[in-house]
Amino acid sequence: MSDTVSAGVTGILRKTIPGIYLTSNCSVDMVSLEIYKEFLLPCDKALAEAFPEFGIHHCGKSMEHVVEGYREVQNLKFTEVGAFSDVKKVREVLPDVFLNLRYSPVRLKNATFEELKNDVVKMARDGYVEGLVSISCVGIGDDVPDEKVRDFLKVVSSIRI
Repeated sequence: MSDTVSAGVTGILRKTIPGIYLTSNCSVDMVSLEIYKEFLLPCDKALAEAFPEFGIHHCGKSMEHVVEGYREVQNLKFTEVGAFSDVKKVREVLPDVFLNLRYSPVRLKNATFEELKNDVVKMARDGYVEGLVSISCVGIGDDVPDEKVRDFLKVVSSIRI
């Protein structure tokens, strides 16, 4: 039996909220808030009731369309916010939840340094609550130059809010 539920974010969780149970809601990006509330929210609520701390991995690009449903999940302590989500909206709805903001590996590959910097700084500002935010970029292919990865790390580590 493995204690890894979602390998792409487990490393982040172990450093932020050790012991949290994380469910992967990758496909929720493809349903409406109404469908989520009717069919999937009861499952998330049941899982959240079973664990003192609960997290949702949402790698889809529009988390804001279901974030009102996520607000109804008790014990929600962590969410992974998919690239291209409206981070400001997500933060407004989930002010006390740790947000791991994902940056798109495709955008990383194609963005200029200035675009990368503007994107990441905006994400950080829109999602910032002290101690409740991180930024990551997972799924980086071998076609992304090492310099782009170094640029991402440089930008993230230089953010001061």
